[in-house]
Amino acid sequence: SINMNNGNFYEIFAKISLQNVFPDEFSNLTLSDRPDLIDDTRKLGIEVTYATNEKEEKLNAYYQDSLFGRSIEHISSKGLSVFRKNKYDIVFDGETHTVSAYKKEYEPFDINIVYEAIKRKFLKLNSGLYKYPDNISLYLEMSKYSYEIADISVAEKILSYANELRSKNTFAFKEIFYDCIFVMYRCNLLNETIEKIDLENICDKILNDCEAVISKESN
Repeated sequence: SINMNNGNFYEIFAKISLQNVFPDEFSNLTLSDRPDLIDDTRKLGIEVTYATNEKEEKLNAYYQDSLFGRSIEHISSKGLSVFRKNKYDIVFDGETHTVSAYKKEYEPFDINIVYEAIKRKFLKLNSGLYKYPDNISLYLEMSKYSYEIADISVAEKILSYANELRSKNTFAFKEIFYDCIFVMYRCNLLNETIEKIDLENICDKILNDCEAVISKESN
């Protein structure tokens, strides 16, 4: 199991995936800020996002800050009841009796969550704070739903939604890399093409490379 709580998990995952899939283009990416990955020699950037809704982000932050690692008497009952109202629950470790994980009811895939994530990133790209704003692509990490939505029809919807935003904004992403763990779609906004890349044979290598980078960082 990978420590997804590492602050840079998604950026590292994106960097390693792109290096493995397109070594000629992306072997020099480094972690940065605005955008998340940068290649200064080729003057390009990649912005990384994990498509989730804001409610879920807030609940996840609340879990990290106020629940994880605490025993029941050290948890605010009001906060916990809000957490549970949202169909989440906490899991206690049998030995330490502290909160070790959370679980939530299954929710079917909602493409609007992906649209929201793309829209938020378009707004940020147009804030004027990004390096190489006219040469940035967006990397959508979608492992949470990998089985249901690794379908080209979803990639087509993403491409047409992003192109709608492109027509209304000064800066737009050149491409969207839509990654569902076992398959990746490379959607080119300029010529409206979609390339499908099967990752079945390298997804283990990508995860192992990630694991190695993250454990090296935390030691």
